[in-house]
Amino acid sequence: KGNKAGGFNSGLVNPADVVYDPEVNWTYELGFKTDLLGGRALFDATLFYSDLSGIQLFGFAETGTGSIITNGGDADAYGFEVALSGEIASGFNAAVGLAYANPRFKDGSLLNSSASVGQCRNIPACANRVVTVNGRTALDLGGLSLPRQSDWQATAQFDIEQPLTDRFDWTFRGNYKYQSKQFTTTPPTNVGWVGDRHTINLRAGLASEHWTVELFVDNLLDDGTPLNFGSGLNAANVTFPLTVVYGRRRAVGLETSLRF
Repeated sequence: KGNKAGGFNSGLVNPADVVYDPEVNWTYELGFKTDLLGGRALFDATLFYSDLSGIQLFGFAETGTGSIITNGGDADAYGFEVALSGEIASGFNAAVGLAYANPRFKDGSLLNSSASVGQCRNIPACANRVVTVNGRTALDLGGLSLPRQSDWQATAQFDIEQPLTDRFDWTFRGNYKYQSKQFTTTPPTNVGWVGDRHTINLRAGLASEHWTVELFVDNLLDDGTPLNFGSGLNAANVTFPLTVVYGRRRAVGLETSLRF
């Protein structure tokens, strides 16, 4: 069981939006591990089910120009994780992993934010999500994917360290990460998304007992896929600027470290 604490929204907000409740997550797992190749490799597989309630989402204040946190209903997710790691040869280790999950809002999940509703009215693809429940306008999120969650993720990494001389070893390390597309947070109605993201990082260097020198390349493919984006509209029809969040682009450099 996991909990994300509730809290209070400040500023000019509807009295009904001042307080937001905790988000609760119950996760159930079934898995196994086994050694392979005489103990040189480890295989790990897990099936899981997660039940989330009171999901906290970003919305826009009905008055003023700020954002709020509100509870957007419940969700669940089914998925699996598999991983294989081991020693390919002396000083040469590698690992791969694959994970799938399909987090979706349950039927009846609502986002009670009139500003987000106003934003959605201007987008034909999500205008049909606008509903009225107990006299208050809301967005029906039932069946939609949770924002900022990838269905598929994959990883791979290797680590090589071999002697070069009596005093020095040469090292070569790398890792790869894949994330499938993610839907954006504002509005959380699956009308905006960022695409698949591929990241490769490499490092090569020399190491002795006390110091290490490494040449590195981060984000080798210079993947510029945004991490998230969004804009907003409050109840007064004031549009907030589009905000795009990017990750680190390709970086090349040299690092040294000294161990005492």
